[in-house]
Amino acid sequence: MIRNPSPFVSKLAMAELGVAAVNVVYRAGATGMSVGTTLFMMEKLTMGYHTTFELSVEKISEPLDIVKEAVSDFFSSLQNPRGEQFTYTPEVVDAFVDRLQPFLRVQTEEDALEAVKELSGYCWDVDTLHDAKWYEYRKHMTRVSKQFPRFKFTLLGAGEEHGDYWKEVYVAGERVERKVAKIVFEDE
Repeated sequence: MIRNPSPFVSKLAMAELGVAAVNVVYRAGATGMSVGTTLFMMEKLTMGYHTTFELSVEKISEPLDIVKEAVSDFFSSLQNPRGEQFTYTPEVVDAFVDRLQPFLRVQTEEDALEAVKELSGYCWDVDTLHDAKWYEYRKHMTRVSKQFPRFKFTLLGAGEEHGDYWKEVYVAGERVERKVAKIVFEDE
């Protein structure tokens, strides 16, 4: 909080710019910079490229299928005391997974979407993030898709420049697709 603002900082400026901006203006006054120069510098620091993001999440595999595959792999790696390969049937795997099921937490599309929203730090409108400067979206999408390997994340982007439309797809911690839109006019 500013205790003794410089005389050139008006109450209107305080209301419009907020305390952080007034602190910058106040400090600039103390160093001899003009308010105009300071505000111009602040605008340059806060400007950025705005993009509207739209995210969809699609389940690509069932959780029990993944568990069954992991259990089968585990059983395949087992050996009996004589060093012989452990033999099992699909029914044994199914029975084992049935016993594990109460302890498994099933991730949903909503869980995956909420994880992206939380990591981005922005307030989303359902599945759309309007006019944002989410510069770390690739890092965040990679991280969340790794946490939710059963889902395919499709992120559409519309930048502020004309024709800046793209789509990226993330699966299991990897960006597996990136496409940039092309505007084509059809012959009449």
